Amino acid sequence: MTTARARKGSGAIPESYLVFTDGRHWSAVAGHATLYKAWSRLVQVGSPHTDFPWTTGGAWTVYAVWTLTAAVLAVTSVQRRDQ
Repeated sequence: MTTARARKGSGAIPESYLVFTDGRHWSAVAGHATLYKAWSRLVQVGSPHTDFPWTTGGAWTVYAVWTLTAAVLAVTSVQRRDQ
């Protein structure tokens, strides 16, 4: 854990503590769908050096899908009553 080690008080989450890693395809795909991994990809400079890399466009797509999903859930889950 050289770069993944979090300094005390830095607020960073070490990669070893995350459930989804880039070591396996299914885990990389599931991890890429999370907001944390999308943000990590957006702030990363250059292309990632992993077995299953992804693009910044893919990270922006994750944000768009999460936003649309939250909006749809907020609109459709409200109990409306006409009185």
